[in-house]
Amino acid sequence: MSWVVGLDTLRLFAIALIVIYHFFRGVLPGGFLTVEIFLVISGYLLGTGLLNTYKKTKAVQGGKFVLRRLMRLWPALFVCVIFTLCLAFFSPHGVLEGLHLDALFALLFSTNIQEIVQGGSYEDLTMPNLFEHCWFLALEFQLCLSLPIVLNLTTLKARSFKKVLKRTLLLSICISLISAALMYVYAVVFDEINRAYFAPDTQAFAFYGGVALAAWRLLRPYPSRRRRWPAILALVAALITFLIL
Repeated sequence: MSWVVGLDTLRLFAIALIVIYHFFRGVLPGGFLTVEIFLVISGYLLGTGLLNTYKKTKAVQGGKFVLRRLMRLWPALFVCVIFTLCLAFFSPHGVLEGLHLDALFALLFSTNIQEIVQGGSYEDLTMPNLFEHCWFLALEFQLCLSLPIVLNLTTLKARSFKKVLKRTLLLSICISLISAALMYVYAVVFDEINRAYFAPDTQAFAFYGGVALAAWRLLRPYPSRRRRWPAILALVAALITFLIL
């Protein structure tokens, strides 16, 4: 798919909110929710790419999709892990405790699972995990693994590409609703914040919300520039609503 300038603008907006959240905690207490913006964008881009591939080849090609994601993410992750391990030896010895295990979880795209199992608060750790920031990369990769499975279900015995898009839209919305309900149950009912925030099943609502947007976008192609300003106003309203929430 072609480069979409607006998505880079959304990324910049999300990064700014995350920086404000981490450096000025009292200013934006809910800034951690900005993660959902990145997941929506990822779902939209990856969903669009896989759906367009199916349109051309009549196959989802899940194996190639996962391999491409792995080759794009893992080499840079490997360099980051090695570089961090080298620097860690010049840091206080407390940082080295369990560092080899943390590095292994990072390389296996499972840092978020490690956070859930070990428990504790992401914000109040006395012994920092130098690879803790890899939790989002792990989460996104796990959701990517599920996407070809979902699209294979929507393409099963489909007679037309339009039928596939409608099925994808409906199934993605259903997954998003179930996922949001799970997040509510774990966070509010059971008070298991780590389980609610780090797990792929509870964060799938944002990712598959993006996939649903991709299917909707392909079902309703943008007709002309006449609707540019309504779209911009809708985006601004959505961002303001997000900040308020």
